[in-house]
Amino acid sequence: MPVQIFNSTPVGMRVIDLDFNIIHMNRRFMEMFDLDSSHFSRSGHADWDRELLKADRILMRRILNGKKYVEYEIRTRVNEEDAIFIVNASPYFSNDGSVIGIIENFTNITEMRNLQDGIMRIAEVERQRIGQDLHDGLGQNLTAVTFLIEALKDK
Repeated sequence: MPVQIFNSTPVGMRVIDLDFNIIHMNRRFMEMFDLDSSHFSRSGHADWDRELLKADRILMRRILNGKKYVEYEIRTRVNEEDAIFIVNASPYFSNDGSVIGIIENFTNITEMRNLQDGIMRIAEVERQRIGQDLHDGLGQNLTAVTFLIEALKDK
């Protein structure tokens, strides 16, 4: 994989082998997870990626069972803040066509999810306000019409 292309993509990318060791991770991935070169190790996982390792075990089973493309969402903490990522994963093939790992693309959707949640809260508040306005306004009008009908009956 040409290093320049791998590092210039706007999504975080990581390649892991069948033993869950990191083969490659691009600059964007390191920025997303606030990592520096001290976090990069071919000998295993560090504390920073415990949630990813859990997801990778499930993902690896799916890939080895023949899935060619898997998309999933992962929630983890980065810099003491909750973060949500969409991960698109596919098999990493050797030259002979056998699966030797997984290529993962990470997109941070935390801000988008927070905006969606905010919109949903605003929509709920507005729905309640409109319901209350209808109840108060329409209810009073119907009561007034009922009194007028009763007055007309009496006449």
